[in-house]
Amino acid sequence: MLFRRTCKLVEYENATKALEKAKPKNQEMLQKAKDDAEEAYNSISEAAKKEMIRYNRQRVLSLQASLIQYAESQLKNGRDTYAILAKLLNDMKKSA
Repeated sequence: MLFRRTCKLVEYENATKALEKAKPKNQEMLQKAKDDAEEAYNSISEAAKKEMIRYNRQRVLSLQASLIQYAESQLKNGRDTYAILAKLLNDMKKSA
């Protein structure tokens, strides 16, 4: 998406420069080319904006899921460690 957007931006800039240097008889045609390039650039920019919003939302959801999974595994690990330590403590009390 970035490459396509950059290409359209270059096309737009080139069309603008060509229009500035154009002779009066070619200005109408070059103005239309500039407008078309600008419209294409703006439409790709809008699509890229929506795509970035969706991508960032997916990243946030993925991070949330990963953090939840990490917290659950830490809780399980803590419970398992507590159970092992409690068992060892009871074994030591019985043997003493």
